[in-house]
Amino acid sequence: MSIEKVDFHSIFSNEGDVLYSGLSKLDPDGFNNWVSCNFNEIAFITSLSQICPDKSFLKELAEAGYFHRESQCHYSAKAVCLLSDNVDCYTGFVVRDDSCCGIITHSFNFYNSQIIDLSRLDSNYNILERLGNTLPHTYFGVKLPKSFLQQYTDLVLNQYSMNPLLLEWYLECTNPIHH
Repeated sequence: MSIEKVDFHSIFSNEGDVLYSGLSKLDPDGFNNWVSCNFNEIAFITSLSQICPDKSFLKELAEAGYFHRESQCHYSAKAVCLLSDNVDCYTGFVVRDDSCCGIITHSFNFYNSQIIDLSRLDSNYNILERLGNTLPHTYFGVKLPKSFLQQYTDLVLNQYSMNPLLLEWYLECTNPIHH
């Protein structure tokens, strides 16, 4: 199901700043159309507790080599996907109740029919309560296949890369050589 077409090119470039600087090379209309056709609404949450995994999942992640970095959504989502079976990685944005910044670029995970968003947890895996005042949140995104993410394993797991890989996935999807 498509989402409403808006100027995602400008939203991502302005809100995401350096992380999306590569978008300046793209045709804005082509990018906006692609986002509108390929991003989906993934979840609507009213409490940050809805996006917290259970302690056994966190323990498994740590044992697999996950190093938690508070508020590092793009790194966390990719690392969790690379280190965990059956966990999907999405990159996109969140619409939230915030007059200053209603749309934020964001990456997150999906597992067992629910959003997992480790970037909303502090270094002790407690909810970052300050983010609760912008609820509700609606998560939108496009799935980054694990096979695609594996090309970036070293950058993610050893360099904690915050590159959302949206530009790279867009180019992969729109390059006629790959079709």
